[in-house]
Amino acid sequence: MSKFLGYRYSEIPLFFALISFLIGFIIINLLPNVGYLIYVLAIISLSIIILAYRKKLYFWSFAFISLLFGSIYAVIVPATRLSNPYPIDLEFKTFCDGKIISIKNKSENKINFVFKGKVYVPNFKRPFKQKVYVKYYNPEFDLYSGDRVKFYGKIRLPRKKVLPNEFDEEKYYAGLDIQWIATAEKVSIVSKPINIYYLRDLVREGIKSKSGKLFDSERSSIVNAILLGDKSAITPETRQLYALSGTAHVLALSGLHIGVISFVVYIFIGIFGNHHIKFLVFVFILLVYNFITEFQPSAVRASLMAIMILYARYYQKQYTLLNVASAVVFLSIVFSPNLIYSVSFQMSSLAILGISMFFNPINNFLKNIISDKSEILNYVRGSIAITFSASAILAPLIAYYFKTFSLISFVANLFVVPIFSLVLIGSLLAIIISLVSFTVASYYAYFVTFLLLLTNKINQILVSIPFSYISGDVSLYYSLFFSFAIIYIFSSSNNRLAISRTVVSILMIPLFIFYAKPTYESYTVKNKKIFPRNQLVASLFRYSKDTVFVYLADRKPAQYPRNDYYLVDYLARIPDELIIAVNGNAGINTADKLREKRKFEYIELSPSAQKELEAELFPNTFVSQIIEVIDED
Repeated sequence: MSKFLGYRYSEIPLFFALISFLIGFIIINLLPNVGYLIYVLAIISLSIIILAYRKKLYFWSFAFISLLFGSIYAVIVPATRLSNPYPIDLEFKTFCDGKIISIKNKSENKINFVFKGKVYVPNFKRPFKQKVYVKYYNPEFDLYSGDRVKFYGKIRLPRKKVLPNEFDEEKYYAGLDIQWIATAEKVSIVSKPINIYYLRDLVREGIKSKSGKLFDSERSSIVNAILLGDKSAITPETRQLYALSGTAHVLALSGLHIGVISFVVYIFIGIFGNHHIKFLVFVFILLVYNFITEFQPSAVRASLMAIMILYARYYQKQYTLLNVASAVVFLSIVFSPNLIYSVSFQMSSLAILGISMFFNPINNFLKNIISDKSEILNYVRGSIAITFSASAILAPLIAYYFKTFSLISFVANLFVVPIFSLVLIGSLLAIIISLVSFTVASYYAYFVTFLLLLTNKINQILVSIPFSYISGDVSLYYSLFFSFAIIYIFSSSNNRLAISRTVVSILMIPLFIFYAKPTYESYTVKNKKIFPRNQLVASLFRYSKDTVFVYLADRKPAQYPRNDYYLVDYLARIPDELIIAVNGNAGINTADKLREKRKFEYIELSPSAQKELEAELFPNTFVSQIIEVIDED
């Protein structure tokens, strides 16, 4: 086979390098105990590399070099980070000395920032220089990026994911290359030098201030998200609506937004006659914009692609979109290894790789269905092709992380994507014009507000359609089937083959629904599950065919209870009837919160009943001190 998806092998060497690299990385991560296996894999890979090179099979030699490189990276990257060995938080007293490198959230009573400097922890022999995500309540003064600070407080490693519905702090902060999470008790400013990071904060605050005056709070949160990459103020209801319609990507600073901005900049640089100056101005503007948005991974990836493509066009270099996309993803991972754990980077990368691989085959296939006699039909066909080509790879990842698979995303994106392109341009114009005339800027703001309300209405109508989306663990199962069907049908070489494959796929749907029974339902308790939490241990047992017994054992006596949102949400999703038994304040608080979501039978255990229960269920074990996750399913 000399071609892959219409590309000659020689046209996309970096795509195969990327695939081989990821295969090596994933293999090592899937193995429970790497140990000597990495050496075995290295020896096998080196043998194949040498043999392939001597036989002049340069493609395979190149592929296995990349695979070996990926395997080594899989071992090196986790080794650069400390990991909490327990499923509960372990807090230490700390003293930190360094500088603020980024302000995340700021209000009158709280500020969150990223700190980089020396971290002193009593349990460690010497200080180490690392990045820390710091939460500081009731700040006495304004803090900005670049400020040299010292602070005392408590520090912990990111929390491991224990419950299936729980936010994975460990992977999230790994993607941001942040090692610790701290709560500062007292922050002292050592110095406040004026630097570009300070100026960046002023620009970001200025944009947020303008958007807050031009738009209401809900619309302002979306404008801040698409202009600055700050999604912290977007309401959960809005996030959920866009996720169910399959348009959540428009709320993030993604390739769509960088593409629109790049197009506007490309038109602007037309005023210059020299293509060298055009290219330098283009790069400079994108670099400044990425700096202002704090180098969001998806924005950086899209900007690098735009720069490489413009360079190839200006300087008459041959390129293929798939090779450029692969080069950007590969180089991003090599120079910033922790990006591979970033969900936004994963989604952005898979989306552009999907478009690069499958857009042309799908678009050519749709030409037989949708005529190209008008610009409107061309746009409709192109939009559908982009949505299907991106979703073919991206849908399983979204279902894996967010437990949602949208069946109407290609329809929603057909309307939402062009509307959000106008929203982005309108928001930029409103912010810029407000510096000169707030009255004129307000008209642009009214237009943007109308577009956002229209988008919400479109999403609400589409989501209200029966079977418009699938949620829960089973969504991953269906998304994989969808991806297979899309690639299977649209890769057909002729109409006859396409029709037969379509018929086969349609016939498989009822069989798939009837026979497909996922075995990974997260909220079904078959025998026993034990989840250690910060304040208690939750033990779940199959009491009868349709009833689950839950024992919530406090870890400490008379503690001030904190709301464990994830545990309450997990218990609320269990499909069976529940019997909740508690023995302390944290358990009582959890039961009270759960009572707001569902009914259950409640038992408050006396000390004697507690001892009898633990003797029966946990012989020779003090249940509140269990720190290992036990799952006997």
